[in-house]
Amino acid sequence: MWYVADLLFAQLPAAGVRRVKCESCNVLFEGSSALEVYDKACSWAESHQDDSLFHFVGVEHIHSLDDDTPVDGTEIGGGFFDDEDVWKRKNELIPEKGKIPAIMWEQNPDVPVGDLMTAKQKRDIKKIFGED
Repeated sequence: MWYVADLLFAQLPAAGVRRVKCESCNVLFEGSSALEVYDKACSWAESHQDDSLFHFVGVEHIHSLDDDTPVDGTEIGGGFFDDEDVWKRKNELIPEKGKIPAIMWEQNPDVPVGDLMTAKQKRDIKKIFGED
């Protein structure tokens, strides 16, 4: 059976600082039980944090997929939340197809990643990795 494990990673806090940057990951695993997937998720997380500024906090949730084998259209994550002016901000929230990073990088394999990033993405990366 296939499961999705929701994992939480966070940077360690600086002295006297309470707010830290976090990363959530929804990772697909195959296993005979949720307990087996929990162990697989922890092993995956331990290797994922190697050479990273983020440390594994823990497994937040595990859920099984309805189908035994994922196929196109199998939902693996999601949630409900409130937001303001979604339809007015559609252009801000939803990028054009050619601006989605995975598509840009696949279509431009010989271009350095830094040349494909926006100024905001570069600032965000500097914040995440502590380069002010």
